[in-house]
Amino acid sequence: MKKFSFLLLIASIFIISCKKEQNTTTSFYIKNTSSNDVTIFIRKAEFQGIVKDTLFVLRPKAQIKNSFTLSDENNVFTSPFGLLADSATVVSQGKLYIYKPNDGKLRNILQIESYIGGKMEKEQFGYTYTLTDEDFIATELH
Repeated sequence: MKKFSFLLLIASIFIISCKKEQNTTTSFYIKNTSSNDVTIFIRKAEFQGIVKDTLFVLRPKAQIKNSFTLSDENNVFTSPFGLLADSATVVSQGKLYIYKPNDGKLRNILQIESYIGGKMEKEQFGYTYTLTDEDFIATELH
């Protein structure tokens, strides 16, 4: 009986130690549904672990994707362009819009609260920011 209990204990420890580490991936999508090209400049953007100033030109109906993987299960990454991104400049139709983290704007391309989405499947989260023609008409010029 003692041998059986010992073997059961060893087997339990083995099973627990073999538990696969779960990673969580958060993907951010920027979609241009407007009828014009949109240029986006992110200062100190992070893509695939590299931090650098980044410029995108999104044609109508185009999108970009940026993903981050964390080693904790169900841990959502909350910064669409990385923790160091300190400003975003969006240009369309000859108008310039500047966004900074925590600038108080209702829609901000740098903040997850301006994105729509959530859990897609196990350990996968997806969030989308959609640029529309109305964004460039209704938003204040900066």
